[in-house]
Amino acid sequence: GHQVLATWAAWDADPQRCERLDIVAIEGHPPTREALRQAHAPTLLSNTRNAAQRVQALLDAWPPLTPGLHRLSLARGRVTLLLAIGDVQTLLPRLELRADALFLVGPALSSPRVLAAIGRRAAPGATATTADDDADVQRGLQTAGFQVSRLPGLCGQGQRLEAVFAPAFVPRRAPARASAGLPPGTPQEALIIGGGLAGAFASDALIRQGWRCTVLDQHAQPAGGASGNPAGIFHGVAHRHDGVHARFGRAAALWAAHCYARWVGQEGVEGQVQGLLRLHPSPELPGLDAGYVHALDAERAAALCGVPTAQAAGGAWCYPGGGWVSPAALCRHLLASAGVHWQGGAQVASLRRSGGRWEALDAEGALLAAAPIVVLAQGAAPSLFQPGQAPALSAVRGQTTWFRAEPRLTRPVSGLGYALQRADGMLLCGASSQAGDGEVLLRGEDHHFNLQRLQALTGLQPAAGTAWEGRVGWRATVADKLPLVGAIPLSPDDMPAGPRLDQCRLVPRVPGLWVLGGLASRGLTWGPLAAELLAAQLSGAPLPLESELVDAVDPARGCVRAARQGAGAGG
Repeated sequence: GHQVLATWAAWDADPQRCERLDIVAIEGHPPTREALRQAHAPTLLSNTRNAAQRVQALLDAWPPLTPGLHRLSLARGRVTLLLAIGDVQTLLPRLELRADALFLVGPALSSPRVLAAIGRRAAPGATATTADDDADVQRGLQTAGFQVSRLPGLCGQGQRLEAVFAPAFVPRRAPARASAGLPPGTPQEALIIGGGLAGAFASDALIRQGWRCTVLDQHAQPAGGASGNPAGIFHGVAHRHDGVHARFGRAAALWAAHCYARWVGQEGVEGQVQGLLRLHPSPELPGLDAGYVHALDAERAAALCGVPTAQAAGGAWCYPGGGWVSPAALCRHLLASAGVHWQGGAQVASLRRSGGRWEALDAEGALLAAAPIVVLAQGAAPSLFQPGQAPALSAVRGQTTWFRAEPRLTRPVSGLGYALQRADGMLLCGASSQAGDGEVLLRGEDHHFNLQRLQALTGLQPAAGTAWEGRVGWRATVADKLPLVGAIPLSPDDMPAGPRLDQCRLVPRVPGLWVLGGLASRGLTWGPLAAELLAAQLSGAPLPLESELVDAVDPARGCVRAARQGAGAGG
């Protein structure tokens, strides 16, 4: 953490500093939080207040040490640290960023592959420095496009290399997903259609990148659709085979825990971030950090959640960063932020591109609002893009059930269904799931279904004479069980002949048209990271996911699958 803290301190001390500082650090074996605390104990005990505060902020944000990328928000969001845990030769080629300055340390610099990957991620004029003056490193940097100088080492020790990225030849880059972003000089303004969780998360992430947002929704108040439930859960996932779904879910859960610690713990949104238990038939866990997930036997699980819930399953998995939150309260909180203009009662019927701006029109063709960028975040509402432009969204009906009870369940529990209890005694359980079901009225059989699951999970049931309540909403889902995050591709009819479509980054996009959707029943877990990814793509910040995970949620993935299947058939 020394270089991170030194860079942060230099930025803090610079009166001409940029508005935000993004730091990316690749670490094969990062320290635990306790080891980090011991390494910086002298600073914490010193009289240098600002330095001690920076160290404490880094300690507070330090994540469980699971493989992959971890995004940490520091200095109230003005400084971010993207901590990439893993082998540099594997991770570096998977990072999507343009670095202005590079600090090069470690034995991996002897690898030509690593130095070439550094060059591909350097912005024009980027500086690089290393204490290693090895001739192979110098040649590798020069081959990667850097002009290298040898200078005296720090503290009079040896020599070091300093370099500037100035390649003699800059290859023409293929169309990238970011090509749908803002042209230079365009105001950072976005029009977000949808005032539920997806729209609220998108506005929050964009505002922290310096944007202004107008949010349109057909309902008068935020969270009028599926996001209006009085409470919902968030938690991680763990699979023996650590595939794309597990890796995306883990990254999303870790960032969600980071966000809810602020929203619930510091800003007063109704909720709880004290862990969640997931009943599981197998005590075996993948080898992940216990700060992310660990196994509990039935006795310890019962003690943690307050009821003998894990008896049948023989135990539970505990996600310390899980919990529950009120989605409706969270939406209201985020959409009340400075920089957000809320426009309720606005039913968007169509979009029109005019003069470099998108215009949202109502059913009579009247203009509701306009901006250079549109983010479609309207959940299961009818789509505003054409069929074939992105994987189709399906609406799945879900009904939740709740009733008042004596507080007993101290942590949320999930498995087949879920259960949580708010501080006011409301015990909420659910949820039913029916695809293609448009029934808007509450159904007694769905209440009974939810209560049976509650009994199996917790042993709890409403007392005789207790009134049940509930709510119906429709979740937007994609067939491959991953969300849609990014710029929308051209329609098949508008796709030009010639360009390769077998990689997401090559697929041409509709200028300025973006989507954040398909959050299914995991909106509270997936939504914060999905929004962070979208905002980073629009703003040019380092992407918080490895490239293959960005591809996995890219709206162009359907085009890519079709192109690859066609190529396979042709071969």
